[in-house]
Amino acid sequence: MVFGVFLGKFLAAWLVLNEGMMIVVSLSAILATMLNIPVAAMVLCIELFGVDATIPAMLGSVIGYEIMKYDVIYETLRE
Repeated sequence: MVFGVFLGKFLAAWLVLNEGMMIVVSLSAILATMLNIPVAAMVLCIELFGVDATIPAMLGSVIGYEIMKYDVIYETLRE
């Protein structure tokens, strides 16, 4: 989760975007990508950052999940 926060801060500074929302997007994308849990990643980010983070959390989780849908870290999750 720390990597997602650092990635969001870096992207926000580099792309000159809202730092808080980029942290939400990257955190939910990292969780959805690495653990293959897009809905749980979205709900976790909404609980952490509030209702205003619903759309960015949804975007991050859907994009992260679609990129790495079939390549998960844990092989037992596929079975």
